[in-house]
Amino acid sequence: MFSITAKFKEHSIKFRILVIVLPVVILSYIILLSSFYMIYVKESRNNILLEHEENTLSIAKNTASYFSSLNSNIDLLLYGTEIQSLIHSYADKKLSPEEVQSQCNTLFSTYLLGAQSKIQRVYIVLTDNGIISNQTIYNSTLEQQEQKLEQLSEYLKQPKGTLCYYYSPKEPYTITAAKNIFDIQKPEKKIGILLTEINIRFMEDMITEHQDSEYSYYSLFQNSDLVYTTSPYAPSVTASMNMNYHSHRGNSNFYAIRYSVNDFLQIGGLLNTTGAFHSINRVWRQLLVISIFFLLILVFAVIQISRTISQEFQVFITKLKQTSVADETALIHTVSSNEFSELTKEYNHMLLRLQESGKKITEQQILLKNAELKTLQAQINPHFLYNTLDCISSLASLGKTAQITDIVPKLADIMRMSIKGPDLLPISEDLNYVREYLDIQKMRFQDRLLFLIECNDPMEDLYIPKLIIQPVVENAIIHGISESVENGFLSIQLFTFKDDVLIKVYNTGPLFSHQVIEKIHSVSQTSFSDQKSIGLINIQMRLRSQFGNSYGLLLENMEDRTSVCVTIRIPQIHQREDLTK
Repeated sequence: MFSITAKFKEHSIKFRILVIVLPVVILSYIILLSSFYMIYVKESRNNILLEHEENTLSIAKNTASYFSSLNSNIDLLLYGTEIQSLIHSYADKKLSPEEVQSQCNTLFSTYLLGAQSKIQRVYIVLTDNGIISNQTIYNSTLEQQEQKLEQLSEYLKQPKGTLCYYYSPKEPYTITAAKNIFDIQKPEKKIGILLTEINIRFMEDMITEHQDSEYSYYSLFQNSDLVYTTSPYAPSVTASMNMNYHSHRGNSNFYAIRYSVNDFLQIGGLLNTTGAFHSINRVWRQLLVISIFFLLILVFAVIQISRTISQEFQVFITKLKQTSVADETALIHTVSSNEFSELTKEYNHMLLRLQESGKKITEQQILLKNAELKTLQAQINPHFLYNTLDCISSLASLGKTAQITDIVPKLADIMRMSIKGPDLLPISEDLNYVREYLDIQKMRFQDRLLFLIECNDPMEDLYIPKLIIQPVVENAIIHGISESVENGFLSIQLFTFKDDVLIKVYNTGPLFSHQVIEKIHSVSQTSFSDQKSIGLINIQMRLRSQFGNSYGLLLENMEDRTSVCVTIRIPQIHQREDLTK
């Protein structure tokens, strides 16, 4: 866990903001949409299904009420004294068939043939093969009634008072209700059967009252036979979809419900959910599109915010990387009015304080370095003076007064330059002092000293710190030529290389030891307090103190093993200035 947290903290602020905020935003939107779907969409769909079930149940109840009322009216008709008397009179032939039928029609009209009953025909089939009807009876009618009675024979065996129903596809608009007639004087004696042919259009009145939408279809079934339906689909398809109660069709485009009216009839309700849910689904799709649109806006906003915060920090990082000096160019300017503005102000105030502190420290370092350089020069001057006076002493002991007269003015020029002159001299002027020094040494060593000064590139406008070449030449004479029993040769070559000036001093004589080379090369601009020797170490410290550790002296033993070379490397200086500043 800690390693994951540590790895996470290694990433940028932009990445961490995106990783933390984006999942929260997306998860919140998913929860919001899921809640809306559960609360609005599913609840609305359930309400539509519930309303469809309630309407189907209401139609089933009304249908049951219709047939219950029909059953009651049939009982009133059959077990009234009028119809019983007419049946007995017809059986006993006390009345003619025409008189019986006329009186029965009156009773049929009173009890069964009302405007709301939708009953088309009424038949009374007597056990002695007589038949009474409200309409003219044809042979085909008799055959149909016999077929119906044959189909209803099993149902008519049920307990007394049961109203049975018969439907045949051959008569698609009619449903027949049948009931046994018993003698009221002898209740166990069956004297006939009442048949009523009902026009199934009576269902239209039932459905019209409860037609909730154009996508709800209602059907009347006798067991598995479809008697009547408002469905626009084929009867076989409608019957198939209504077979499964309280269920959806396989493709979930329909919802079917079925309620029993009685032991013979059922009411089925079929709902086209695709159409019924269309408006709800449209609202859901619109909301989904709008939500995705706003989610994309939020994601874009989070990315922009994280990018803005990252850019604010990047300003600091870039500025810090570009800043090498704590001056006004390093200040950060921002128009933000938030925490970054406060951070910028504090950073700028800190930078200004550092600038002031840096100026004070720089001034102190300049004073210290100037003091160090003056100390180094003060060490060189006595060293050179001691050697020159020693040379004059040698000439005096030999009685060479003319040469002494020539040496003293040159010595005076060199001492005047070293004590009073500026820190920087033109290279040509510095070479003149080197020639005067070599002239002094020439008087001492005579033919043992030969020297050559060559300047390969124009250097009229270039400057050099004073007392740099002369101490190196002096070291070459003292530790090289003076220790050689043969004649010595000294060469000074000057040339430019890129932005630097290279001065090579060659001399014959003993080679540099490895310890001396390492000692000179290891001197740095910060090792002043650790070194107390003068000569080459002094020059090395001066150059590196002024120009850095990439400049200074390079000591080499030449391949002929009879000479050495000291290379002085300094930057090109085109105007006289105090380099310590």
